[in-house]
Amino acid sequence: MKQTIFPIILLTILIFKTNSTISGEIPLQMMPEVQHLDEVKSQVRCNCSKKYHDMPMRVEFMPIEKRPYDVSKLNISIDWYHLFAGDSADVFSNPLWYANVILDVKILDESIDKIVFDSYNLNIDSVLFEGNTVQFTTSIDDQALEIIPGRVLEANEDVSFQIFYHKNIRNEDGFFLFEEGRYVGMGANGDTIRVEERVAYTQSEPNLTRTWVPCNDSPYDKSFVELNFIVPEGFTSASNGLLKNDYVSDGKRYQKWVPRDKMAPYLMVANASKFYQYSDWYKKVTNPEDSIEVQYYVWEKDYLNEKRDGTVYNPRFAFDNTVMMIEEYSKLFGEYPYEKYGMVTVQPYYYGGMEHQTLSTVNRVWLRGYSYYGIAHELAHQWFGDLITCASWYDIWINEGAATWAEALWGERKWYKDIYYDVMMNARKTYLRKGGLSMPQIYGLPVETIFGSNYVLVYDKASWIYHMLRENLGDDVYFSTLQKMLNDYKFQAIDSKQYQEVFEKYVPDPEIDFETFFGQWLYSAGHPVYRIESVNHIHENGSSDVALTLMQVQDGDNVPELFKTPLWINFFGPDSTIVTHRILNVEQNQVEYFTLPFVPDSLHIDIRKTLCEEHSVITDIRESNDNISDNEISIYPNPVLGANESILKINTGASAVKAEIYDEMGNKIRDLYNGNVPAGNYEIPINVEGMASGRYFIRTIINGSPTVKPFTYFK
Repeated sequence: MKQTIFPIILLTILIFKTNSTISGEIPLQMMPEVQHLDEVKSQVRCNCSKKYHDMPMRVEFMPIEKRPYDVSKLNISIDWYHLFAGDSADVFSNPLWYANVILDVKILDESIDKIVFDSYNLNIDSVLFEGNTVQFTTSIDDQALEIIPGRVLEANEDVSFQIFYHKNIRNEDGFFLFEEGRYVGMGANGDTIRVEERVAYTQSEPNLTRTWVPCNDSPYDKSFVELNFIVPEGFTSASNGLLKNDYVSDGKRYQKWVPRDKMAPYLMVANASKFYQYSDWYKKVTNPEDSIEVQYYVWEKDYLNEKRDGTVYNPRFAFDNTVMMIEEYSKLFGEYPYEKYGMVTVQPYYYGGMEHQTLSTVNRVWLRGYSYYGIAHELAHQWFGDLITCASWYDIWINEGAATWAEALWGERKWYKDIYYDVMMNARKTYLRKGGLSMPQIYGLPVETIFGSNYVLVYDKASWIYHMLRENLGDDVYFSTLQKMLNDYKFQAIDSKQYQEVFEKYVPDPEIDFETFFGQWLYSAGHPVYRIESVNHIHENGSSDVALTLMQVQDGDNVPELFKTPLWINFFGPDSTIVTHRILNVEQNQVEYFTLPFVPDSLHIDIRKTLCEEHSVITDIRESNDNISDNEISIYPNPVLGANESILKINTGASAVKAEIYDEMGNKIRDLYNGNVPAGNYEIPINVEGMASGRYFIRTIINGSPTVKPFTYFK
């Protein structure tokens, strides 16, 4: 399901060279004396003994609690004739419709004497079992229908129940009915938007199928389905699968839809209106002689529109990339798995789109055009969400993370790779803007939050699980593994543990083991936040040796102290020169060494490839020519006037260095530096931003030994 109805496209992406500052902290600059790389290696020290073993407070995988039966088939019959043929005042004051469902059920390992289905806001009229009316009770609080069959249902027995019911509530749960001419709002170009034809539809995710048909409303329980409709002549239904029966008798239109494959209850859909139906055809990439119909259900007024400038609803404009999308996803994920694909547009609609199996529902707003990412999102769900389906709502990230990531894939396949990174960076931005480190883990979220307060986790952050696996494993291994997963679990539900086990099976020797990868990205919160320092040795030929210290400094509830991850480090030199090195970050404080053909003026992690932040980067490393004796500390100039810069100069051996500013009352103003340095001369800029004129003290602690020097500042 697509949450936003106005997806954003950014058309270019640059190599990220801008310093990032978080929580108001300002990047520090330290300037050591130049040294040879061998000396640097021997002198740089960090707290590397604190290696990551166990993630604190990570949540654990939770097996599904299943009912003692499986539904093997639902045969649903819905009579919406009155909703469309009746007088408006009558219909919308009492939106009454009747239906019945036959549920074929397989009893599992234990015998039972009652059976419970999900049912909410439905009026149950009667229940038949083996040709007899049987007792039942309903519970609004439990949203349950409990049936007493009158005998014991034996283990492994196949039984059927027929439930007759009616409904007279609309627009409050999973069933919606809107009248022709209803005011919707103002369009983007100031036009008045109204409902063109009376329309009824269902919207079931996550657990609202029970509001229009009694069922086992859990995503793990896939079943075969038949959907039968009665609507007035001149109207049409639109539903899953192929239309197997369609005839008119006494002004009533009877239609039967039969999907070929099993589906989860929330993927069933019922729509009806005066739809205009037209089609495209997709030629299979595995057999171009075989085609699949792509059906579109729209209002005729929209179909007849010609403009392609976004001022009118034009499905031929909005949907013109659909066949190409199916082709590209089929190349990446394996052949499109169903007998048809289609889209039905409705309005009002409180989402962007919904991936009902073989027939997505999309917001009419998308017909203005430029919503191809939303269309791509729903289509990708036909593989990730429909072909394989989250076994529980704790596993919804499998569906939504994949479809959000697939938006970026579409940008890559349609245009070029930079667009892929652009879309992923937009997902990163959304996750960080909505909370980042302060948010919980992806797995195990309460169902009422997955499309609400925590949607950025199951959509945007989860898309980075797919993205980082691709970056870490490479395209050949990664897409091959995804195709094997889709084949192994086709038409089945899959949980997060099984998802991980697929990678463990088909990628036996990864750099980062998958228990660690999923433990930190799925079952734990947050992401790595880096502080980076470097020391350079400059050669006469213009090349340089660099010692790079990476420190993970993230903090938060259920946030690991260490994320083990590959990193891509970009070194920036003269004339826009960039050299990239890939490293494996496996320690909380880690030192890496590089030889570069130039002296870098800055360096940054390539945040397009790893979900992380740069807290501060010390990149402006220069030689200090002052002759200061060992362990001497000085401030120059002192006092400092106005905008002039004052420098704290330190000469020390390999040390732990901390420098702070205090006022005359002993209140700390700010930290100037806190970290480990190799032997050398250093210059630390003294940040006076926001300070009043007066006398201050610089407190410097080297290997635990403090030194205090006065410092005077005049604005």
